[in-house]
Amino acid sequence: MSEIKRTLRPGGYLEMSTVDLDLVNMGSRARKAVKDLKVRLHHTEDAQLSLWNQGDAFLKLLGRRGFESIQRCVVALPAAGRISQSQDSTHSGRGGSLSQKEAVMATVEGDGDVPSLADLLRNRNEDDQLDEQITKTVAKVGRWWYSTCYEEAIKNPGETDVASLWETPGLVREMERQGTSLRLLICSAQKPDCAKRRTASV
Repeated sequence: MSEIKRTLRPGGYLEMSTVDLDLVNMGSRARKAVKDLKVRLHHTEDAQLSLWNQGDAFLKLLGRRGFESIQRCVVALPAAGRISQSQDSTHSGRGGSLSQKEAVMATVEGDGDVPSLADLLRNRNEDDQLDEQITKTVAKVGRWWYSTCYEEAIKNPGETDVASLWETPGLVREMERQGTSLRLLICSAQKPDCAKRRTASV
């Protein structure tokens, strides 16, 4: 943060967005899954990893480093959209959980027959089914972002078959019922035009 402030021109803006480690409206499965992830993060050898919610930590750092005009917005990203009945039968043997590939796949640019988020928003109307597709796509992006920020940080080089938090049996279903969401902070701050003088003028 000090280096960012040093390289910004006076009056320049810093913009950032981050997803917090803790979820909102967690059920029992989600609490246990997040707690297990925190334990794994705590036992890593990387002293840089923090169990703080990143949004709170960044806001505190911005104040300490002397940034001004701090503007923030906290957005709740759905952790799970409405899952169709066809997926109920497909994944019934695994407690209704999605595979890691399905759970963390970000369909921002579309994939075959799966419409992209941009397409869904462009063609949006009063159709409830389309709203469900948008919610589901946003949830996939959010879960991918969360996994990239936290689960990838504790993988050892070469590990590919490590179970994801989102593969916990019944977790996505519980999140759908509870209305669980990811806490996304969008923030901007300004470097002061004039640096504070460290000495008093005589």
